[in-house]
Amino acid sequence: MSFDIDLNLINDSSKELSGESDRAAAIVGASLLDHLLESVLKQALVAHPTEAAEMFGRRGILGSLGAKIDMAYLLGLISRCMRFSCSSERNPQRVRSWA
Repeated sequence: MSFDIDLNLINDSSKELSGESDRAAAIVGASLLDHLLESVLKQALVAHPTEAAEMFGRRGILGSLGAKIDMAYLLGLISRCMRFSCSSERNPQRVRSWA
């Protein structure tokens, strides 16, 4: 299964991050990850705009980054290693504390 990914968004975000603080990079990176996972999940699911809006809404079951990471993993869209990497992006303080 292949997915359409907006490479311009990734390039623009990368440019935006250059010269920024670690905190700003973490926030922008997490936001980009959230957007990309939502895009991939929507492409993998049946196209139903109303249901998707509800599921991915702020109070929906896929409204949080963690839920999107878990669902992408459970659907086989990302590997176990990628799941850990994505979770690390979501909570960089936890990973730094292990180092």
